[in-house]
Amino acid sequence: MKASFFVTPSKASKQVRDYMKEKHLQDFLIVDDFYAKLDDRNRLLAIDEMIRDSELEKLNKDLLKLANDVLGNIDWDKYF
Repeated sequence: MKASFFVTPSKASKQVRDYMKEKHLQDFLIVDDFYAKLDDRNRLLAIDEMIRDSELEKLNKDLLKLANDVLGNIDWDKYF
């Protein structure tokens, strides 16, 4: 019996669904990472009003990088 290299429609649609679930999960994790870091920074600011400017600058730069990841690495059209 020859091996078939063709994918049946039912297998293809399952593969597409699995891929979409994986992409949605990746998108969620990117957004969740941003909000977790934002929450960490906000808690630090609430607790320590005397935070050093250099430390706050680093936290803000890290948040900006994550925000760019959220905006640039997610295809937002698929959610609208």
